[in-house]
Amino acid sequence: MDHQYKNLTIPAHTQFADINFVGCDFSHSIMDDVIFKNVNFYQCIFQKTSCSSTRFWGCFFDECTFKNTDLRHTYLGAWGGGLSNCQFIKCKINPLFNTSYLIDCIFDHCKFKTVEIQSLYLNNVKFMGPLEDISIQKLDIAELTQYQTLEQAALIKKKIQEKTANAFYHPDIVIDGLDFSEARLKFIQIKSSTLKGVQVANDPYHLLLLKNAKNITQQVYQDIQLNWDEPETQSWALQCIQRFLKSDFAIICFDEFKHFENSDFAKKLMTLFNKYQP
Repeated sequence: MDHQYKNLTIPAHTQFADINFVGCDFSHSIMDDVIFKNVNFYQCIFQKTSCSSTRFWGCFFDECTFKNTDLRHTYLGAWGGGLSNCQFIKCKINPLFNTSYLIDCIFDHCKFKTVEIQSLYLNNVKFMGPLEDISIQKLDIAELTQYQTLEQAALIKKKIQEKTANAFYHPDIVIDGLDFSEARLKFIQIKSSTLKGVQVANDPYHLLLLKNAKNITQQVYQDIQLNWDEPETQSWALQCIQRFLKSDFAIICFDEFKHFENSDFAKKLMTLFNKYQP
């Protein structure tokens, strides 16, 4: 491990371009307002690293570890960058998390609250701990290379395609392996018609509807209309499930229903969804 960057303050506006950092330890370093452009990071460590307004433009991270690092004010995947085989442990995540791909990555008890993940390809990604108000959707391809030279844009595109195959041209984000089995979810929305290998915790607080969310929700909707006598509670319940009528895929979350009313209300709705689950 190369420790020359550990506990180091890198002057603001310092630029690193078109180089590789291999086995470098950036722990406890201050790299605020530093610019990394078209840089590859391999087997690097970022522990309690200060990354305020750090620019990672067209950067790729492989087998890197981020631990106790505040990433809310930086963009790891900007300009087409990607992450593979990376670990994020107790980090704070940027509300807008753009990256061309996430492959074989683990997010272990990171602060995910009101985060929008935009990407082309998620493969074998695991989330652990609480996640609240999360949206996952396709990244606009124009954002990948619009600020690069033609030559660099071609290199970025080639690298992304090597990792993601046909995902580059797919109309939706391609998801192949998304593990929430050790996560506690509240308000999560995934906008994709290409979903494989999605898991949620096998407990009373989560229910995964992979193919028939619309039909099941419609049955729940009708049940509420027929059998819930209290008008105000009935109205709340119908509002809670409204968004599940729009997609064949849904993750039903106890904590989302509890947010609108209370635990009894949430249990009642979860029971209904389980009732109509084939």
